[in-house]
Amino acid sequence: MRVLAELLDAEPDEVRVGLPVVAAFVRVDDELTLPAWRVAR
Repeated sequence: MRVLAELLDAEPDEVRVGLPVVAAFVRVDDELTLPAWRVAR
């Protein structure tokens, strides 16, 4: 399965295939929440 989402709090030079991430959710407004990723540190 692939899920496309924004990668949060990552510097461009640290992004790579296989980078460990965890799911996050960004609340846009009262009716919309979007999936995102955060680097697992």
